Amino acid sequence: MEKISYDEENTDEYIELLFEKFGKEFFKEVYLKYQKGMTIDVAFKEVLIKHNKLKSLNIKKLKIKSKMV
Repeated sequence: MEKISYDEENTDEYIELLFEKFGKEFFKEVYLKYQKGMTIDVAFKEVLIKHNKLKSLNIKKLKIKSKMV
């Protein structure tokens, strides 16, 4: 398994960029959902959807006809 390098300076920069892009209130909502027992990834996704930052994908199943040999 490949080891993931951790660069604290870049991590701080990414966090600052996220706060700049989404704002304090956005992350406050994420944290409140997390406090209520939701996993952090699901909370983040739900708040993204709520603020129209992420849209659900509509995936349709394709009907494929197979040939019997």
